[in-house]
Amino acid sequence: MKDVMPRAKQDRKNLAVVHGAFFVASGLRSTVSDEMALNSAGQSFSLGTISLFYSLKGRISKVYLLDTAIDYAWVALWYRRILV
Repeated sequence: MKDVMPRAKQDRKNLAVVHGAFFVASGLRSTVSDEMALNSAGQSFSLGTISLFYSLKGRISKVYLLDTAIDYAWVALWYRRILV
């Protein structure tokens, strides 16, 4: 019997793959436009907020609070890139 991943978990996995691919594509370019930096900051903020909400609600492990901190650190770095 085939293992089936719950829909919400599959959606989050797909979002993380797209998010990661966007970071890789941004990193491979010699220059990163402000739009790409802003998009990356927005994605990091969104994923961090989702992790924060569901870990505090108890739906996912508290370990995801570390993921939230990492995502928010990315937000700070991307905004720093935009402002410089």
